[in-house]
Amino acid sequence: MPFFSVVIAAYNKAQTIRTTLDSLHQQRFSDFEIIVVDDGSVDETATIVKGYTSSNLKYVYQENQGVTAARNKGVACSSGRYLSFLDADDWVAPDWLEQFHLLLGTGQYDIAFCDVEVRDQSKQTVKVTKARFPYRDTVEDRNGLFLTGAFCVERDFFVKLGMYDSNIRFGENAELSFRFFKNKVRRGFTDSTGMYYIISGFGGSKNLKNKVNDTLYILNKHRDLFKRYSELEVPYLQSIASSYFELGEYSNSFKYYFKSWLLRPFSLRKFLRIFRPFYLFIKRK
Repeated sequence: MPFFSVVIAAYNKAQTIRTTLDSLHQQRFSDFEIIVVDDGSVDETATIVKGYTSSNLKYVYQENQGVTAARNKGVACSSGRYLSFLDADDWVAPDWLEQFHLLLGTGQYDIAFCDVEVRDQSKQTVKVTKARFPYRDTVEDRNGLFLTGAFCVERDFFVKLGMYDSNIRFGENAELSFRFFKNKVRRGFTDSTGMYYIISGFGGSKNLKNKVNDTLYILNKHRDLFKRYSELEVPYLQSIASSYFELGEYSNSFKYYFKSWLLRPFSLRKFLRIFRPFYLFIKRK
C-alpha cells in the first residue's frame, strides 16, 4: 500500500499533462502512486500517458462524465493511505509530497495544506496564495485552502465524507470544504509552496449557466451552514448576481445583489456594489 495516491482527472490535456506527470516523477518522496483518469478525451492524452513506463502510474479511461466523477473514479481505483488531486495543466514542486509526509506521517492530522503559486497562461507568476491566509493576508483561516493540489487528505476520511459531489462542475472544492467544516478535522499546514496553478481560460467556471446552477445547488445543499454563518453566503449571492449580469438577465442580477446586501445592510461597500454593474451598463449605452 503506497502512502499517497495522486489522482489526476484529464480531459483533452495532451498539451499540458506531460508537465504535470514530469513534476510527479521528480518527487523526492517516492512512496506514491499516480492514477490518471481520462474523462473521455479525444486528443492524444491517452497516448502521452501510456508513454510513461513507470510502475507507479495507472491509466483509467471512462466516458465523459465531468471532473468530479473522474476524481471519484480515481479514488475508487486508489490504494494509498492519503489522497491528493491534481489538474492536468498544473504541476508541483519536488518536495510537494515530502512536505505533506512530514505532517501526515506524524498521525496528528487528517488533512494537510500547502501554499500555491498562481500563474497566468504564459506561466508568469500572478501571486502566491498562502494556505493559512487564502483570502486576506492579515486574517488566518484555519479551514485551509481548498484548491486542487493544495491539500492532501486521509483516504478513509474522504470516502466517509462522501467524496466529491458529482452533481457539481463548478465550485466542487468549495462545496467539499463545507463538509470538512461541519466535521472535526485535524488540519496541518506545510508553509511551503508546493503547487503551481495555471489560471485557465476554459472549464466549468466559464460556463455562466453552469456557474449559476451549481452555486444555487451549493446554497441549497448547505442551507443550514449559511443560516448559521450568513457572511459565507454573501460572495455566493454576488457570484450569482454577476453571472446573471453577464448573461444579460438584469432583473435576476439585481435580485441577487439585493439579497447579498440584505445580509449586510450597513455595509456601504456592499450597497455600492449592487449599483455598480448597472451604472457601467448604462454608461456603455
